[in-house]
Amino acid sequence: MFVVNTTFCADRSVAIELEMWCTAIYATQAKAYGFTDVIVCRILSADAAVDSESLAVQMQCDDTRRIDQWFDSIGEKLLDECRKKWGEKVIPFTTYMSRIL
Repeated sequence: MFVVNTTFCADRSVAIELEMWCTAIYATQAKAYGFTDVIVCRILSADAAVDSESLAVQMQCDDTRRIDQWFDSIGEKLLDECRKKWGEKVIPFTTYMSRIL
């Protein structure tokens, strides 16, 4: 099983709006595409001085080609939408992982 994690590091001024977008748009599209166990998480920071918030959207599938196809089509379009909407206030980055347990 493979997990794809996209983390969105956001300026606090857009964090609530980003959270709504991640749940209503990004995660919904991932579920519709066929990913399983799609979750949206708020990343907790132990550093109170950090002036940003981060969210992670994780989703699973059984083939990395499926993840590549997602980003070649819907996924990259959504990340482009994110960049256009918030510019430098939101920085997304994606990690592919292999689930061990």
